[in-house]
Amino acid sequence: MIYIGVDPSFTNTGVCYLDIDKKEIKFVAISPNGKNDHYVDILNRSANVALNIIRHSDLSKDVSVVIEEPLMVSQRASSLGMLSGIITWTMAFMPSIKEIYSLNP
Repeated sequence: MIYIGVDPSFTNTGVCYLDIDKKEIKFVAISPNGKNDHYVDILNRSANVALNIIRHSDLSKDVSVVIEEPLMVSQRASSLGMLSGIITWTMAFMPSIKEIYSLNP
C-alpha cells in the first residue's frame, strides 16, 4: 500500500510518498514553469503538476491519496481550487488509486 500526501501550490507543490511495504518515504517538490497570466496557463500548469505527481508514483500497488484543499479566503483561491480539482480529477481515473481524501487547510 502507498499513501500520497499532496499540498498543492503553483510555487512548490509538496508531495510525500509513503510506501508501507518497502518502509520508504519520499518527498518531492513540483514547480511548474511559467505564470498564471491567463486561464489556459492555469490549466496547463495544473496538468503539469498532476502528471508529475503520477510520474513519481508507483502505481503497481494500491494507493490512497490525501490532498489539502486551498484556503478559500485567499485571493488565489480560484486558481488553487483549479489546481486541486485537476490533481484530484486526474488521480480519480487511475485504476490503482483506491481512495482520495480531502483535508481542510
